[in-house]
Amino acid sequence: MIPLQTNTGATGNTGNTENTGNTGNTGNTGNTGVVLTSPRLEEKDESALMAARRLAAAATQAAQTMQEIAQAHTKLPPQSKQVQPPTEAKRMYTGKHGKKGTLATVVRKNGSAQAFWPNGSNIAISIDVEPGNTGNAGTGSQESEGSEGSEGLPGYRTFVSGGPGGTMVLSLDPNGYGSINRLSGKTLVCFNGHHKGGHLLTKEGLIMKQWNSKGVITLPNGEKTTLNSTNGTNVIGIRLEEKGRLVAKMTVHEQVEGDEDRPHPVELEIVFKCKNIAQSFRHGRNAMV
Repeated sequence: MIPLQTNTGATGNTGNTENTGNTGNTGNTGNTGVVLTSPRLEEKDESALMAARRLAAAATQAAQTMQEIAQAHTKLPPQSKQVQPPTEAKRMYTGKHGKKGTLATVVRKNGSAQAFWPNGSNIAISIDVEPGNTGNAGTGSQESEGSEGSEGLPGYRTFVSGGPGGTMVLSLDPNGYGSINRLSGKTLVCFNGHHKGGHLLTKEGLIMKQWNSKGVITLPNGEKTTLNSTNGTNVIGIRLEEKGRLVAKMTVHEQVEGDEDRPHPVELEIVFKCKNIAQSFRHGRNAMV
């Protein structure tokens, strides 16, 4: 017979008599497994951690605040819209109760201009640029804006109507050809071109006075005289409309030494007075006012 051997090394397996409160077989001293648990932080460690967290949050908030301040200082103000220079100057008639009425006059940056009668449709004065006169039509050059014509003359054409619905009373082209009529419709002034001059006519159509390209005024017999016999000047006023709302002022400049650059002797101004409007225009480039 083989004798029974006593397993003294497994004394922990003795029926688990020391299993008090189900403690996981603590009586099994021969197989004692190690149980790991996290060490509990002490109160001073927890305080240090919370302080570090608060410090980090404060630093983050401070960085954000500084960034916002920097952006506010470096942010450029919104760019204002560029103001475009005006291309024309308009004047309006005064309507009822002080309100604006219809368009009275307009002057554009190229020197052209127009004046209108109060009904808003009929033109009283029209001064237009003729770029074709320069030989540079459509080029956009200064010449095409009416600075000088093919003969070295201003490229403007002037037309005046003698009242609302009236007929033409004044016409002058860039080369100095045109006429001014009396209120009766008969011709008073005849412009024969800048190289030829012009003349004043009597009511019967006879030459009364004449001038040449240098502005020298003479009688038909060749005797030198002035344009205005009343005051002895070379300036005359011509009423173009019965009520005096349109008056032409014509000046003939006699060429003197040092004045050779004057392209032509005649200077023509038209004064327009209607209701609240009083404005002067010239045969040539007009300024925006």
